[in-house]
Amino acid sequence: MIVLRRERRGTRDLFRAYAIMVDDAQVAKVKRGQTVRLPISPGRHEVYLRIDWCRSPGIEIDVSAGEIVNMYCAPAGSMYEVRDAFVNTGQYIVLQIAE
Repeated sequence: MIVLRRERRGTRDLFRAYAIMVDDAQVAKVKRGQTVRLPISPGRHEVYLRIDWCRSPGIEIDVSAGEIVNMYCAPAGSMYEVRDAFVNTGQYIVLQIAE
């Protein structure tokens, strides 16, 4: 299972949801301050988040049966950093495995 928590901080994408992508398929969306629980089959998967043409870097996870992978995400900048939507499109969202 993946448990993904989106930070409440920041003003970028304040009212917009991020698409949660697992192996290039959208499995859910996560809103600001929300936690989403996603059942996932055992094995290796790539997870990333997407909004419009922007995204987070992909993270490879190897999940065992019954394992829970805790992750969190947040905007990578403020709403005033408009160039990120055109220059840093692959780094627009922060996605990390929680410690």
